[in-house]
Amino acid sequence: MTLLEWVSWRFTGYSTSAKDIQKRIEALWCSIRDSHETDPLVFDTDLSLSDSGSVDGPLWVALMNVTMVDARYRKGSYFLQSELVGLVLLARYITPKKKFFDKWFNGTITALLNSYPCPYNYHDADQSDEGIYDSSKETVTCREFFFDSKFHYTPATCEIALDNFINNLDHKANPFLHLSKKAS
Repeated sequence: MTLLEWVSWRFTGYSTSAKDIQKRIEALWCSIRDSHETDPLVFDTDLSLSDSGSVDGPLWVALMNVTMVDARYRKGSYFLQSELVGLVLLARYITPKKKFFDKWFNGTITALLNSYPCPYNYHDADQSDEGIYDSSKETVTCREFFFDSKFHYTPATCEIALDNFINNLDHKANPFLHLSKKAS
């Protein structure tokens, strides 16, 4: 979701897809806590939207990658990396100042590795893509972790920030959200 948000920021004001992208970003943040409170992020199954051009092309690719990430995440797949690498490459490609993106991305990966160590041994992962990974017991992350340089990470501050984000959403205006009374 942070990579989709990066792509979205780059093209803010250049496309009418901004509202749809924002709704998907909101749904992705909500799915961190509970993917059952969001609908699958199905995108352009008829391939009717423009997939070409300097703005629509990258947006289409980003949304298609996010659709695949969401599908694999909901399935519990260990193998999200292909689509994530695609989003990283796309976000870097569309960023005019590559060094700025590289610094942000490298810092983010370092912070993630330090704060969220891998809870499983990758040698034990089902290499057939049939294995199910249950992330529901893991510590959540929040938007501020990625985009607020003053954010002080603890599991509790992430929970609070994520709850604040979700509680401030207009879930009736977002067709991907189906938040329970507890969440909304």
